[in-house]
Amino acid sequence: DCPVLKDLAEELTHLVFPPICLSCHISLRIPPLHTSEIDWKIFQSIGLCPQCFKRISVNKPSFCIKCSRHLEKYLYQSKCRTCTQHHHHFDFAWSACLYTKSIAHLIYQFKYGQTTALRRLFILLIKNFIKKHNFDINQFNFILPMPLHPVKKRERGYNQSQLIGLEISREYHIPMISNNLIKTRHTRSQAQCRAKERWTNVEQAFRIKRPNEIKNHSILIIDDLLTTGATASQAALSLKKSKANQVGVLTLAITP
Repeated sequence: DCPVLKDLAEELTHLVFPPICLSCHISLRIPPLHTSEIDWKIFQSIGLCPQCFKRISVNKPSFCIKCSRHLEKYLYQSKCRTCTQHHHHFDFAWSACLYTKSIAHLIYQFKYGQTTALRRLFILLIKNFIKKHNFDINQFNFILPMPLHPVKKRERGYNQSQLIGLEISREYHIPMISNNLIKTRHTRSQAQCRAKERWTNVEQAFRIKRPNEIKNHSILIIDDLLTTGATASQAALSLKKSKANQVGVLTLAITP
């Protein structure tokens, strides 16, 4: 790809369709005072104004050693309440942001509002988190997006986890496996379930089509949100049954 041509194409696009913040919808065409041109181009590329970007709560230590949920009190090698009460089949999970109102609004737009351009913002948040905390993402052989049931994918038109997974695959040069982990049951939305119901709702909901592709490999599951971890745990169980060496989970956000 020619960088000059890409820059020219971007400039022409901005002339015809002036960039706006995907959250508050203000114009991103002209930078405010005291904002450098380089910084402003970053905000234009991710589709968010500086004020909305600042409202996003990034995940920070202390972390639960299992799911990376932020812990208010630091205790060495400690787990959050959810991970203490439940056994997760994944080895560990990383989440870049806390699921507060600002990121919840953006995730909803991304999943249900066809605002797929938000993937550029999401990959930036994930990259910053991985870099800041020195997580070794290259220990994984393959990236695997959390699947949607075919009915839900037809309704939505795309799998949001696959879009995030593609960006991560390109950024870190880790191959992405598609259409191997499949969802076999059209379950209720986890958002509609109480905490206890989430675990039974996704029991035996996944299957591996090509076990040999998984065997003896380290797999990183990609999803948009981690709440109880029930969905990720069941997906990880299917991978472990197919003899995966290690299963990690990477999500954009986690509930506090």
